[in-house]
Amino acid sequence: MAVGETSRRPEDIRRNVVRLVVGLIALAMVLLCALRPPESRVALLASLLGVLASVFLFLITWHWFRWVKGVVASFAICTALIAWLTIPFGLIGPPKTRVSVALATVTSPQPYDYGGVATRGNSVDITLRNAGTQQAILTQARVDITKFVFLPACKWGSDIPVSGSYQVDLPDNPEPNASIDTVLHQQLAADDNTRFTLEFGTPKSHAGPTATNPGPSEVADLDAYAYKVRITLIQDGSRPPIDAGEFLVVGPDDFLLNHYMPETVTDPDGSRYTREESLRSWAGANDDAYEKALKCITGNTDRLRDILWEDSSTVMSPKMQEHRTVLER
Repeated sequence: MAVGETSRRPEDIRRNVVRLVVGLIALAMVLLCALRPPESRVALLASLLGVLASVFLFLITWHWFRWVKGVVASFAICTALIAWLTIPFGLIGPPKTRVSVALATVTSPQPYDYGGVATRGNSVDITLRNAGTQQAILTQARVDITKFVFLPACKWGSDIPVSGSYQVDLPDNPEPNASIDTVLHQQLAADDNTRFTLEFGTPKSHAGPTATNPGPSEVADLDAYAYKVRITLIQDGSRPPIDAGEFLVVGPDDFLLNHYMPETVTDPDGSRYTREESLRSWAGANDDAYEKALKCITGNTDRLRDILWEDSSTVMSPKMQEHRTVLER
């Protein structure tokens, strides 16, 4: 018995080694498939099965057909290497989309209407790049309102072609983190670019004061609405959404001639005067108009500073960048 058992030990060892190898490969397949996105698991599973088949072929050939083990083993090893090397680069399996934001800007209504109200607010201009091997189809744009500021008027009486444009109507006094879904019809071919705009419309009138915002002015047509929004683009099927970024959208225009004023005003000729001196010059002897305008201007300036400096990565129009520069002085 001792001799027979000793003669069987090498075979038992080989059998246990095979079991161990198969078990480790199966465990690796489960872990790697669990960590991959759903759309790439089929391709990964196919690659791993190819590796498993190559290992089995190598072991069987080595054990039973040693005289051809060199040729078949080389083939098995090459097959395994090819399968493993193609997993990270997506060279096998179904085609994929790889959509990213190439450029995102905020544009102002053009031309400015200095004496009245523009027909619409800011637009967000988005250019996408699809570096994948399959056409991407965008079905929806989700606009999450993260912050809202109402700016009443305080004084008055004085390159890649766009392939689609979509209207987004923003609400008055939105609930915190309110979302607006807009249907898109954008197709993005593999290894190509596309560009489209989201044109934001603002309310025609303000409902009234809230805990954080004042009521409308006496000339409601001049009132302005500012929204900080995050835009997410939804693809068809189970493909992951695309985060386009955070934007500051102002309407009905972002000129804000009558809405705020820094503590010190500098004229083009270089002369300087205080905000109070400017408002006193505008109101004249009307103390009530002066007090109301000063309170309005001060409140708007504070709210505007808050929304402009909350996050430096927020994309805004060149005009809003000018306002930010003015308030930095």
